[in-house]
Amino acid sequence: MTTEAEARAIWDANPHLAWTHADFGAFLQARSVLAFRHDEDVRAELDDITQDHEERRSLALARLRLVDAPMGIEDKPRIWDRQGTRLVLWVYGPIGGANCHADARVIVDALNDNKDAAGVVVRIASAGGYEHSAVNIYNALVAHPGRVIAIVDKFAYSAASLIACAAHRVCMRRDAAWMTHRSWNTKRGNADEFATHSAALRVRDDQIAKTMAARRRISVHDMRMLMKTSRYLSATEALEAGVCDAITQPLPIPNADWDTPLPKGDSP
Repeated sequence: MTTEAEARAIWDANPHLAWTHADFGAFLQARSVLAFRHDEDVRAELDDITQDHEERRSLALARLRLVDAPMGIEDKPRIWDRQGTRLVLWVYGPIGGANCHADARVIVDALNDNKDAAGVVVRIASAGGYEHSAVNIYNALVAHPGRVIAIVDKFAYSAASLIACAAHRVCMRRDAAWMTHRSWNTKRGNADEFATHSAALRVRDDQIAKTMAARRRISVHDMRMLMKTSRYLSATEALEAGVCDAITQPLPIPNADWDTPLPKGDSP
């Protein structure tokens, strides 16, 4: 353990710690020297993704293409990377379902196999997918002993917003967006059966609202209202609503590059 004076010196010398702590008091509470190193380790990943070094450019572009054309890439990039004591997960494109890239089983296995990771960074650019897959990923993130940071690179809609809410800290790119909505289903049946389905969906909505609000700066009531209106929030609006904790600069890869073919031999 460190003294308050020692902790203050570390806080003042490392302004990046505000990314993983709301304020100095939160940082001070029950922190250890090892935990400080963990925070710095996670921040190193934030620096990496902000800079997007040239040698990682083709891989970043390939992952971004998964957002618009998840079925159009034969050799899909790896869904997770282990970088030292950091585990980086890529929730890009549809979540769950046949031939998706954001496969819940793969992500859950990666989290279970890397429980020694000090920090988990979840990068998100997804319009959503299957709720049960998102819930499985959410639960695995919450169960992981490392500190979790979610970074919305482009958008976190529907099931993707649920996954983001599992993080201790949610950061959004300045040009990113957020949307959550009430549960859907595709059931068929008679009037009585529809009434049963409707009641079940209302219960599910309440469960999801409580789950999503658990780690965010938003009440369950306000989360229910966001779900009811299905509002598309800018990064600034998401910050004001309490589902986002910080805004960072836009992803330094122009949108125009998304559809530019990779040079031959550069495919990841």
